[in-house]
Amino acid sequence: MKTYNDIPFHRISEMLTQAALGVAAVCDCKFTIPDMVCSLSDFSKEACHGLKEPYYIAIREMGTESGNKEHCLARCKGLGYPIIIAKIEYREVCNYNMTIMFTQNRDFSKMEQEFNSL
Repeated sequence: MKTYNDIPFHRISEMLTQAALGVAAVCDCKFTIPDMVCSLSDFSKEACHGLKEPYYIAIREMGTESGNKEHCLARCKGLGYPIIIAKIEYREVCNYNMTIMFTQNRDFSKMEQEFNSL
């Protein structure tokens, strides 16, 4: 787990795109990269209105999920366990704090615990 403090959107975008590229290469899945583009676009739209709660992006073997914690959890429970989870929180002006981690389990009963650990 790694936390990056006071970073701009473009740095978040770079790091998460690189993570999605790695997962896509290892899992040989063509959906991860376009899904990440959509997730980052959705995050950008949410951030323009001000983040009132943390924003999550989960990278699964076959794509990504993004939104609030409950939404990401529900989608991952139905579509596949996340490999990487990122939690993004508004910091100040135009910067954010992002905590990112590789998940440790593939046990669906422990997925919520992994989201909560961020």
